[in-house]
Amino acid sequence: MANAAETSSDGITVLSWNTGQDDVASTAIQNLAVDSEADIVVLPEYFGTVANAQLGEWASDNGFQILSREASTSSVLISNRLGAYSVSTEDAPPWVGFVAVPQDTHSPKLVVTHAEHARLWSAGLWNEHLNWVASQCSDPNVVAIGDFNATKENLSGGMLGACSDGASSLGQTQTGTWPASLPTFLGAQIDRVMTGSDWHTASFSVVTGYEGQGSDHRPILVRVQKGASQ
Repeated sequence: MANAAETSSDGITVLSWNTGQDDVASTAIQNLAVDSEADIVVLPEYFGTVANAQLGEWASDNGFQILSREASTSSVLISNRLGAYSVSTEDAPPWVGFVAVPQDTHSPKLVVTHAEHARLWSAGLWNEHLNWVASQCSDPNVVAIGDFNATKENLSGGMLGACSDGASSLGQTQTGTWPASLPTFLGAQIDRVMTGSDWHTASFSVVTGYEGQGSDHRPILVRVQKGASQ
C-alpha cells in the first residue's frame, strides 16, 4: 500500500459531485468513485448523517474515512492511503463547508465547500463564503474543491486570493457542470477546484453520462499533483 508521501508525489484523484443530498442513488456515487479510482470524493450537498447511512459500510470496506460538518451540508470521503484527517470549522460561516486537516503533511489540506449562490437582491452571503475560501488559500498546502456557485468570470480579480483555478489553468472552462438538463456547452461551470501554491491541477474534466441520475449537477474529476506545474 502506498504511503501518503508516495501518493501525493504521484498525484491525487479527486471526484466532486453535488448530488443534492440523496437525490442520487448511493450505488451511482460508489460506481463512479470506483470507476474513476478516486482518492477523495467530495459531496458538497450531502449531510454527514446521509453519508454515513448511505455510504458508511461501502467506505469502510473500501478504505475510506468519512468527514462532515452538519452545519455545512457537506461531506467528504478520503482514502486511508492519505493518512488520518480531522475536521476544522474555525472561522467558517454557516453552510459554507469545512476544512479537512491532514495528519500527514505530505497530504493536502482540503477545503470542502458549497458556497451559497448569489441572489438578485443580495450577494452578501455568497461573498462571505468565497472570502472564507480565499482566507484558507493563504496556506500553500490547500486544495479547495466543491460547488462554488461561481464561474471563472465571477472569480476574476484575485477573488480567491493565492489559490489558482484548476480549469482556468488548463484552459478547460467551457464545459458546464450545471444545470445537467442542458447540454454542456450551454451550462455554467460552477463546480471547481482551486489549489494553493504547493499544488497544481494536472487534469480537469466534467463527467458526462450521469445526467439521468437525479442531480442537477454533473460531477467533476480532477487530478492534483504536488509542486508547480511544468
